[in-house]
Amino acid sequence: MGEWKTIKFKNFIKLNRGFDLPNDRMIVGDYPVVASTNIKGYHNSYKIEPPCVVTGRSGSLGAVQYIGQKCTPLNTTLYVKDFKNNDPKFVYYYLQTMHLEQFNAGAGVPTLNQNHLHCYGVRVPDLPTQKRIADILSAYDDLIENNNRRIALLEKAAQELYKEWFVRFRFPGHETAKFENGLPEGWEIKKLSEISEFVYGKMPNSTLVSDEGYPIFSGYRVSGYYPEYMYEDKQLVLIARGVGGTGDVKLSPPKAYITNLAIVFLLKNNVYQQYLFHTYSLSNLRYLDTGAAQSQITIENLKRVKVVCPTVSVLDEFNHFVLDIENQIQKLLDKNKNLAKQRDLLLPRLMSGKLEVHKQDKAVVIEYQPKLSYDDFLFEIGMVARAKSVSDADLRAM
Repeated sequence: MGEWKTIKFKNFIKLNRGFDLPNDRMIVGDYPVVASTNIKGYHNSYKIEPPCVVTGRSGSLGAVQYIGQKCTPLNTTLYVKDFKNNDPKFVYYYLQTMHLEQFNAGAGVPTLNQNHLHCYGVRVPDLPTQKRIADILSAYDDLIENNNRRIALLEKAAQELYKEWFVRFRFPGHETAKFENGLPEGWEIKKLSEISEFVYGKMPNSTLVSDEGYPIFSGYRVSGYYPEYMYEDKQLVLIARGVGGTGDVKLSPPKAYITNLAIVFLLKNNVYQQYLFHTYSLSNLRYLDTGAAQSQITIENLKRVKVVCPTVSVLDEFNHFVLDIENQIQKLLDKNKNLAKQRDLLLPRLMSGKLEVHKQDKAVVIEYQPKLSYDDFLFEIGMVARAKSVSDADLRAM
């Protein structure tokens, strides 16, 4: 086992405040602009050489990000200016175990003051042990990232199949189809109220929200877990209230409790679910927002929206392929959930020294997934229309 010692935080790493970069000064480029919890966008210049470890300074505290390329951390963040000869990946994982939100010094807006950390004691191992710990944890994150790339490619393929059939009208049998008023024979334009009823979600009882149970879904994200659910299967929902996403259409997880920020589509025939999801993924319904003080879309406005409705037989065939893609995506999501759980169980044990690592220890070998050629990928998902916008470069990036 490597040598562990307790030192002051100021001797572990040096944090610096990020940089000012107003939205109106951002010029689209290749370099990530890092906010307190995510990558906000991309700029044509950068401030920091990689690797960059970033955490929230103002507003959102506690999240830690590792950026492996040139970037600009914003002034709402603190970034590691000096790793003081510690392994950057180890620092990234170690900061996650510190729960930095506990060092909030703000009265109104949560604020992390690095001066409050200077004399905090941290227990860290020697550099070789740091590297071995980082390798073990990175093995999980690398596989999760690989799965995320596969998910993105699957989603892209489903979108391209939708465009091929319902935008370019190259659906099975299109060669002999007759067109009337610009639409294939048998296709109709209907109001959404003709194919679906609508209900608002419900506000969960905050005292029952926990880390276990059924997912609470607002349309924006899963925001917790609840002891009961509203719908057995996944539902098509519209974000009807909130900030930044009103008008977006999403699919809820199965067995979810859907909040009152969303409107639920109670489809009269579920054959429309995937079709409508992809339709409004390409063109959202934000134009229905009639809120004055707060963003809001009403059921009455939603009912009047008109949509092109293909024949049920075409939609059945579309669902055959798209649901196969959805099943593969769900399997990858489930794998990622298990990988994250395993990593998060290991993280505190490795960082506390309770789980020993030795020189002969290697990174955990979890699961190998071979990279697919483009043609193999299309064959795997049963695609009938080549996903033209998914390039070989996208596949090489996997």
